[in-house]
Amino acid sequence: MASVDLEGETDVLHQRKGTMTGSVFHVASKQLSVPVANTSNFEKVLKKGMSLGRVEEVNIDMSKLSTISETTEVKTATADPIHEKDVATGNDVTTKERQDLLKLLNQHRECFATNIEELGCTSLIEMDIVLKEGSTPVSSRPYRTSKEERETIQKIVSEWKDAGIVTESRSPYASSVLLVRNENGEPRLVVDYRKLNAQTVKDKYPLPLIDDAVEQLAGSKLFTTLVLAHGFLQIPLKESAKEKTTFVTPDGTWKFERLIFGLSNGPTEFQRLMNTALGNLRNTIAVCYLDDILVPAKNFEEMLERLTKVFRALRDAGLTLRLSKCRFADHRVEYLGFVIGEGGVILGTYKDQGQEDAFQALKSALTSHPVLQLYNPKARTEVHTDACANGLAGILLQADENDVLHPVYYVSKKTSPAERFYHSSKLELLSIVWTIERLRPFLIGIEFTLVTDCQALLYLNATKTLKPQIARWFDMLQEYTFDIRHRPGSKMEHVDAMSRAAVEDPSDPWDNVIADKLHMWMTISLHDQALIIQRTDEEIRRIATILEKKSCDRTAEERALAQNFVLKEGRLFRETEANGKKKLLYVMPKTMRKSLCVKFHDLEGHFGLDRTISKISETYWFPGMRRYVREHIRRCFECLICKVPSGKEKGLLHPIPPGRRPFETIHADHLGLFVRSKKGNKYILVVIDNLTKYVRLFPSRDTSAKSVIKSCEDFTFSHGLPERIITDRGTCFTSKAFEEFCKARGIQHVLNSTRHPRANGQVERVNRTLVPTIMTTMDGNDQREWDIGLKGVEAFLNTSYNKSTGRTPFEVLFGYNPKFHDGVLREIAETEDNVAWTNPEQLQAEVRTRILDSQAKYKKRFDMRHCIGDTLKAGDVVVMRCAPEHTGEPTKTQPRYKGPLVVTEVKPNDTYGVAALKGTRSRHYATTAHISSLKTWTTSNKDVEDFEVPSDESEGASDARMAEY
Repeated sequence: MASVDLEGETDVLHQRKGTMTGSVFHVASKQLSVPVANTSNFEKVLKKGMSLGRVEEVNIDMSKLSTISETTEVKTATADPIHEKDVATGNDVTTKERQDLLKLLNQHRECFATNIEELGCTSLIEMDIVLKEGSTPVSSRPYRTSKEERETIQKIVSEWKDAGIVTESRSPYASSVLLVRNENGEPRLVVDYRKLNAQTVKDKYPLPLIDDAVEQLAGSKLFTTLVLAHGFLQIPLKESAKEKTTFVTPDGTWKFERLIFGLSNGPTEFQRLMNTALGNLRNTIAVCYLDDILVPAKNFEEMLERLTKVFRALRDAGLTLRLSKCRFADHRVEYLGFVIGEGGVILGTYKDQGQEDAFQALKSALTSHPVLQLYNPKARTEVHTDACANGLAGILLQADENDVLHPVYYVSKKTSPAERFYHSSKLELLSIVWTIERLRPFLIGIEFTLVTDCQALLYLNATKTLKPQIARWFDMLQEYTFDIRHRPGSKMEHVDAMSRAAVEDPSDPWDNVIADKLHMWMTISLHDQALIIQRTDEEIRRIATILEKKSCDRTAEERALAQNFVLKEGRLFRETEANGKKKLLYVMPKTMRKSLCVKFHDLEGHFGLDRTISKISETYWFPGMRRYVREHIRRCFECLICKVPSGKEKGLLHPIPPGRRPFETIHADHLGLFVRSKKGNKYILVVIDNLTKYVRLFPSRDTSAKSVIKSCEDFTFSHGLPERIITDRGTCFTSKAFEEFCKARGIQHVLNSTRHPRANGQVERVNRTLVPTIMTTMDGNDQREWDIGLKGVEAFLNTSYNKSTGRTPFEVLFGYNPKFHDGVLREIAETEDNVAWTNPEQLQAEVRTRILDSQAKYKKRFDMRHCIGDTLKAGDVVVMRCAPEHTGEPTKTQPRYKGPLVVTEVKPNDTYGVAALKGTRSRHYATTAHISSLKTWTTSNKDVEDFEVPSDESEGASDARMAEY
């Protein structure tokens, strides 16, 4: 004997308005009778094993509890029955069959919701919203609305509140709402969940494949389509997800109790529900894609049987259908955009008569004159192109036996955002290049006429200087044989219309899939291109003809020529052996070899020679492959500007001979930037004598030409005018003022080459020593006093031993070493016969010889690590090594070279004068560059012997004949 407290399970019994109230019961004989009420209008099935509530034992005096003394009968409203006029059926359904169907529908009346209050709510799953790590609540202000729209929003939210779909919220989340019109013109409230979806972890549950679904329809004659009523709203949300669905209107914030359309994981969660609800029925008697259910059957009796099973499954899952969108027992129904019938599956029909009329007009135009003509490589061929800001277009036309042109192929594409801003002539040229490359299989190896309405392109072949991008396009056109003809725009309307009717880029993921499929159909594969062109290659056709003969009918010469070749399915292969296994390699015709190199080098990472050859030789072969690929890579523009050559650096050492007297030749350079000193100085102008290595340091406020000239004047007051000054190409040294200063005093100013610091290596070496010396000689920690002890640093450098001279610079210049703090000790050590002074002229002659010997030894070591550079001549096109451009972004992916530049002058010591090509943006740029910073740019493959077999390839003696063509 015990007393228990019983609390109903809300998830089970409150679902669909079933109720079991909390009560206290007296338990006897371990059994308990519990009253359960169903206050809804529908039948509720309680399955064996279902949890109805929770029981807890309590200690309570039962005699003190109040009891129910009388009961009152409560009459509940029943749902309106389904009438025959509300049911859509096929035209062939008989009256008896319609009555049987109506009876079945009313037996399962709870499966249909005629209003939002009758809407189902499943107990199978609950939707959760899982956010990415680090996500923060998204909050938006309500969108502005008109008075009418605001009243409509209030009405919809009120209906949702009354139906228990939304409740008031105090969540930090707030997504805006907006009104849209559905296909019937009725307003629909949608929530803008884009910010929330961006933070949501995506559910990868798969959606069904339509192709798989259609396979289940074989043998069916009748079809029923069922559509769920507000499908997403029949899935409850977890408590943790409800706050995240909060939306904001001008009148408050609300959160959803059920799943609403617009959440990124909604479709996958709904499909998971439907798969669970239908269970095995989904693979046997019903096809389901989201809220659309298709029930096929062979006859009406089977249809009723299958519908009964589907209705029971939906009822058990707590789901309801929208009767107005259901269609029963028809021989032909629309499902997922397809028309499904006994005869098979076809695309859906147009819902708009205007679309149907436009389609019929287009079909008529495409099937009437002119119709596409078959391609004939021997016919007169023309290519018409046009371009506008919207798109590019081209038409391939060929003449018939009466010399009348007919279209063979149409191509067009939409321009990219960058291409829309091209100059009209450049855009027209882009259209030509794109069209010809697209029609490559038809145009390679034949002569054709290019027709354009841009008269500027008539002089394309006469242009001497080209911008880099135009040069690449020009290079692509070199392998075609054509002449250009101008035609007024008024006579080019046929191709102009195509360029203006731009095709939008796919934006939906499914559109991308469709676009990819269309691309596969419209693009000719490399194999098919090779097959077409193989048939036009004279030597390949000759070998194929030999192979078609019987072996006994071939001459000795023919057997030698066709050795190791195999003809298979009309294609010519070369038989090779690798790792003990025989392998067939496709023989590439001459005109396809560049495309092959582009595919395996330009489009696959721009790898070096060995890797590119390895990739090509897995499938293809042609004589002289290694040399041809090497030449292609050497001419690759991307490799030219992005790759630094490996191996020995180009250019031998050319030492600057020492002067005949002190300060005949001096080197100058700036060192800095330092902390601004108390005197306002931030730089040091370092000057060093070429012979004695004597150093002068001049602090300065800036690196302007005015400051440099002032320092040079101070230098000449102490040491006289030099004959030659060697500097880098800093703006102060290349300025007009400094050049005039040198010219007025008869000083030869020598500028070293760009990005070649070793040309001024003497001062660079001093700079490396100077910075740590300044740091270690500063008094205290005040970095603004770095220039106070600069005279002392200068003295330390000039009285220190120099390895190349074997003496101190001061001694070489003056013939003795100066006295400083060691003066007393030196006087004691010196005697009358041991005076520390030598004739400076004698020392300078000795030092000059020593420097020349040192330079000769260093040149020998240097030249062993370098190689002789290419010999360039005036007019050669080159690219030059450039410094990274510091924009605040990483510089790893910046080009290593810039150009193209043209050689304007050949200078001594492996240096060249270079300047920008005319017509480029940097047309005023000119400089001097060392050969180690230059790479030559060859723009044509014409000089490559396509089929010459180099000595480094083991092709075999039998290839001698084939190597000739």
